[in-house]
Amino acid sequence: MRKSEGETKNTTNKRKQRESFINKSKILTGKSSSNTRGWQERLESKAFQYQELVLEVCTIFG
Repeated sequence: MRKSEGETKNTTNKRKQRESFINKSKILTGKSSSNTRGWQERLESKAFQYQELVLEVCTIFG
C-alpha cells in the first residue's frame, strides 16, 4: 500500500489502527461470515476449556 503524499508516520499508524478496529468490529458483529466462523470456533474452544476446568475444580473440592 502506497502512502499518500504528505502522509506522516503518525497518520499512517492511526489509519492502520482504524482499519484494524473496523476489521475487528466486522468479526464481532458477524458482518464477515468467514471471519465470524473462525471467531466462533475459538470462543467455543475456550468455553469448552473453561467447562473442563470447572468440572475438575468441582471434582477436587466437591
